[in-house]
Amino acid sequence: MQIIKPLDNRISTKVKNWGEIKEEASELMEVMKNKQFDGYWDDAFAISHTQVSKEPKRFFVINEKLIDEFGSWCIVNLEILKKYEKCLYPEACMSFPYRKEKSVERYAKIKVRYFVPFLNMFLIPKWKTFKNLNAFICQHEYDHSCGKNIYDL
Repeated sequence: MQIIKPLDNRISTKVKNWGEIKEEASELMEVMKNKQFDGYWDDAFAISHTQVSKEPKRFFVINEKLIDEFGSWCIVNLEILKKYEKCLYPEACMSFPYRKEKSVERYAKIKVRYFVPFLNMFLIPKWKTFKNLNAFICQHEYDHSCGKNIYDL
């Protein structure tokens, strides 16, 4: 599995159950852990399934350093429920490894709902309010699931 440049604006489909994505989620996490990225960036905060699949599902994996804050390594069917405090944030994207950061209009605080794997068998819901970096990560990965990237915005 490797990161592919999005040739079109693929919209991901909602995940129905953990078994549907379990193997690909684990494989995507290995991509994140191995840190074998091209371009300017040595590490990623998160990688969306949209960035590695021609038939993407709505999930992303996050960097191990952020697992405690998100409550899991795999975030499934993220929904943004509320947005607060519009701002500009400099972002890069692993799908465009040779492009510099771009300032993107984001929200510094968001309320979200998503699902996480539980006992490696089920998906359970979580509701969280994120600020700053974690809020920006959620918005960036949500955009991927909708077929958008920072250079489209």
